[in-house]
Amino acid sequence: VARSACCQVDYQLRTDLVMTDCQKTTCDSVVKKLAQAGDGSQPNFVTLKGVNGCGKTFILANVIAQVSQPCVILFPNKLIARQAFEALQKFFPSDPGSCSPSVELFTSGCREFVPGTERVSENGAGYEVGRGHMVKDWEASMLRDRAMQRVLSQKPCVICATVGAWVCGEQCTPADEDQQCDSDASQVYPNSWADIANAIRAEHESTCSTGVEADPIAVERLRRVVMADTAKIKRRGRCLSMKAKYGHHMPSHSATLPDLMNKAYGSDWILCFDESHRSLPSLRVLRAGGLTKLKGLIDDGLRLPGAEGNLLLSESKVWEQSPRNVLFMSATPGAEEIEKSGVDGVVNLVHRPTHIVNPDIDLRLLEPGRDRGDGRKRKVDLKQVFIEITEEVQRGYDEGYQVLIAFADTRTAKIFAERIPHHCRSVKADFIAGCQSQDERQTKIRDFREGKTHVLC
Repeated sequence: VARSACCQVDYQLRTDLVMTDCQKTTCDSVVKKLAQAGDGSQPNFVTLKGVNGCGKTFILANVIAQVSQPCVILFPNKLIARQAFEALQKFFPSDPGSCSPSVELFTSGCREFVPGTERVSENGAGYEVGRGHMVKDWEASMLRDRAMQRVLSQKPCVICATVGAWVCGEQCTPADEDQQCDSDASQVYPNSWADIANAIRAEHESTCSTGVEADPIAVERLRRVVMADTAKIKRRGRCLSMKAKYGHHMPSHSATLPDLMNKAYGSDWILCFDESHRSLPSLRVLRAGGLTKLKGLIDDGLRLPGAEGNLLLSESKVWEQSPRNVLFMSATPGAEEIEKSGVDGVVNLVHRPTHIVNPDIDLRLLEPGRDRGDGRKRKVDLKQVFIEITEEVQRGYDEGYQVLIAFADTRTAKIFAERIPHHCRSVKADFIAGCQSQDERQTKIRDFREGKTHVLC
């Protein structure tokens, strides 16, 4: 595939930060090992091992700038991917309309799944089952589409993606499918929808004729599903969850981001696994979970047996679609990364840019509370603890520091976050806990990083 001339531009790093001597040595070592890639028949694996806070993301940005190739960075979850996306945007700010490198985000377009509900009907004769549905994340969907358009146009890019979005194909949500009209659907694969519907019915007939023992109710349910779906496909060119159900009957097309990357850039791009000790196991876990779910759907008569071909990419398929260079980054790389990279392919970075290896620790012993006279063990006086904390918070705020306070339970953290602003001048406090939603926690952490909140409990 001919590469666009726009992809030949330099990935210029725009930052005032300067790498330390140790970081520069590590960056040069990684670039040198990436340059040792062969003809692309086998990926060249390199592992960057470094403790938390040593600047691995900054080193990766410098590696991308020196190699001047598109890069896809895989993360174990959306939260880490979003944080890296915002950090890398500062290193590679894109100019609209130019061919400069652009940092994109490629994650799932669904915010969360709301499960179905069951309740007893009003007359008490049976159950009423409510159907589960996906809550769409419109911002993530927009960024996802923008990333794919960037790749299709063969422009230089750095994509932050989750492992789940990387191995999944393009799938439509029910909301998208309901909005599709007949004219839009007919333009995707013209004059082929009737053939697809006939192939689906032929597979259903061959499945029923095999004589495999099955639940009669499931057999009847599958017949109704196939008849209804094929009728919609002939009429509208689409049915509910068409890619997941009948993707193996649809015309061959690039449905995954790895396919698009290989077609746009060949093997001249970098695949990076951040937190590889968590990202790599996710490849196997996601497919195993998909197989278990699919087996249940087949047994219940909601899927044809051939739907197994529509599952997530297997681990072997991921390596087949990998580019010439694959980079692992982790503080604790597993045996798999070390084995793939080899002894010579591991680059160690144990340097911390702050040079603070052992911070100062101030341990204070608090006097126990008053004895109630009932023989029970006296507890620490929370009033004394609050006074100690407010004094430290006020002193830290006056000196320009932020304060992070760890509590044993959510209730205490909430109480202290509400009372601290009343006892400390101009101090804003907030609390974060596991019971809060992911978006709420992410917003509070961002406010703390940007200095909008001075104390986080």
